[in-house]
Amino acid sequence: MKVCSKLIIFLLFYLNATSLLAFNKDSLISISNDTSNTVDDRFKALKKVTYFYLETNLDSANKYADILNQFAHNNNTSNYLQESLIIKGVVLQFLGEIISAINKFREAEGINRIRKDVGIEIMLLNTYGNLYQETGNLDTALIYYRLLLNKSLINKDSQYVSLAYNNLAGTYQMMSYNDSS
Repeated sequence: MKVCSKLIIFLLFYLNATSLLAFNKDSLISISNDTSNTVDDRFKALKKVTYFYLETNLDSANKYADILNQFAHNNNTSNYLQESLIIKGVVLQFLGEIISAINKFREAEGINRIRKDVGIEIMLLNTYGNLYQETGNLDTALIYYRLLLNKSLINKDSQYVSLAYNNLAGTYQMMSYNDSS
């Protein structure tokens, strides 16, 4: 389950990023540093470099997640800041720093209270459930998966409804396994 939840989180962000096919990370780093490029292009370049390193070198991914977060702070836009905090949370989760990851996701959630992006809210509910499940806090994981299910049903998001049911079933299965041990 632990690897599966990390994979789901990674795929959600990886698939939302623009294609990484045939890119040169050095040129992306150069784009991110060139102030003649738009802020959006520079942010996307840093994001791609961070995703690249998420697959290959977690320490470098962590470094670029920090650079991405600083870039977002410097450019003072809530959507960049929220996205950079979520990416940093994913990197921290991959590094096994679950409490720090939760804190980054909570910061992103705080921004989302203002932005009111239902997709982000739903994704964060799933992420919290996954993180608590990974740490063995199954009762708390169930709370988040139930919130995920309710929010997904209200918003008619069939992908997350399915995921919520799957995560609930997996968590109950883990609980019954723990009870029988």
